[in-house]
Amino acid sequence: DREVVKAEIDGIREHDVHACLAYLFNHESVRRSENYFIPGIMRILAGALDNPGFTGRIHTLDFYCDWGYACEYMQMAVDLLQRPEPCNVILATGRALYARNFVETLFANHGLDYQEHITETAGKTDAGYYEVDIQHTLGHLGYGPAWGIHEVCEEILQKMNHQPSADAVFEKQ
Repeated sequence: DREVVKAEIDGIREHDVHACLAYLFNHESVRRSENYFIPGIMRILAGALDNPGFTGRIHTLDFYCDWGYACEYMQMAVDLLQRPEPCNVILATGRALYARNFVETLFANHGLDYQEHITETAGKTDAGYYEVDIQHTLGHLGYGPAWGIHEVCEEILQKMNHQPSADAVFEKQ
C-alpha cells in the first residue's frame, strides 16, 4: 500500500536519513519480457516486418497508459537522490496515450496496418482516461522525461535487429 510505504519513508527521515520516494508509472526498456504489453507489441511488429502474414494475440488495445523510458526514470531517480532535500515524486511523462491509437501509429510508421497483424482476445472494454501531474517532479528536478514511447519502441526494435523505416515519424516531446 502506497500510504504504508510513505509512512515508512517519513519515519526513516525522522532519523536524519536522506530518503526519497518515487512512484513510477509504466517504464519500458529492452529488458522487459514479452509478457508485458510493449515487448509483446514489438514482437508482433518485428514479426510482421519479417513476414507480412505474421499475426499475434493481445488481450486488448482499449486502455490508456502513461509509458516512459526505464533508463531515463533511473537517471531521474539518481538525480533526485543527489539533491540536498529529500522529496516524494511521481516519475511519469504526464501524457496518457490510448493504446489502440499508439499501436496504429507505431505500425503505420513502418508501413503496416496493425489490424492485419494483431488479434485481440478480449471484447471492447471501457477505457478510463487519466492524467498524471508531474509538476512537483519538474519543480524538484528542473526537467522531465524527454523520451516518448515511440522512440523507446524504435530502440527496442533496433535491439531486435530491425531498423526504423526511412519515413518513420516519432512522437516529439
